[in-house]
Amino acid sequence: MPLRSDWREYGIAVSKLIARAWAEPEFHEQLVNDPATTLRTAGLEIPEGVEVAVDQTPGANWRIIPSSVDPNEAIYVIPLPPRPQRLTDTELRTWVDQRFEGSRRFPIVCCY
Repeated sequence: MPLRSDWREYGIAVSKLIARAWAEPEFHEQLVNDPATTLRTAGLEIPEGVEVAVDQTPGANWRIIPSSVDPNEAIYVIPLPPRPQRLTDTELRTWVDQRFEGSRRFPIVCCY
């Protein structure tokens, strides 16, 4: 399965969903229990033949696990580690709502 041509934008969009999951317990449960529907509801395309899984292990990374049977099938594994304690609710909401100043990047390296 080839890498998406818009992988960077897709990753940023998913990182905002991860930040939202850290800020909103109900959304966290939704993302964990039905990640594909959650991504689609957020306007993100899931290609046919792709499943989505969430890895809540600390230090987890993005992964694409290709099918050993069908080259058009894969599993997108999204990291959802524990919320970093140094992040405030305001910082999370700022990232989710796209309100950031200048070129300051969101301080989470796991998510984009």
